[in-house]
Amino acid sequence: PLVFVGLIVACFFLKEGQFCTYRYGSFLYGLRDRVKSKVDIGATRTWLQSLDTKDLDDYYNRIPRSESPESLRVLKPGAVLLAADKNGNPKVRVAWGSTPIEGHWGVDIGAENMKIPPSDFSLYGEYRIPVEPGVYVWRALE
Repeated sequence: PLVFVGLIVACFFLKEGQFCTYRYGSFLYGLRDRVKSKVDIGATRTWLQSLDTKDLDDYYNRIPRSESPESLRVLKPGAVLLAADKNGNPKVRVAWGSTPIEGHWGVDIGAENMKIPPSDFSLYGEYRIPVEPGVYVWRALE
């Protein structure tokens, strides 16, 4: 019981980002390693460049998994979403999860020059870990 109380008290002294690192860090580092080993990022970027981007904006649009490239289907995604990054280039978000208890997590892949936004530790923000330039894994903070 004393250790449990100590852990609760310690949480009050941790910065928000440190708490998220402890809570989600191991999971996201594992997801990052899986993305590195399974996803052909070059093939995914080639597929993104072949898309008609006139209808894309910064809002994610779901596409059928069957329309996504094999380089993403190897992950068995729950959802595949397309949007435009801040430069107007297409990016893809592969996501899993569905409930507030389970939460949401995934990977975003864009052009090499896509800026990876810093983690947002606010309610409904995202904790992000870079995989390589233009690619990051994320976990929603719900």
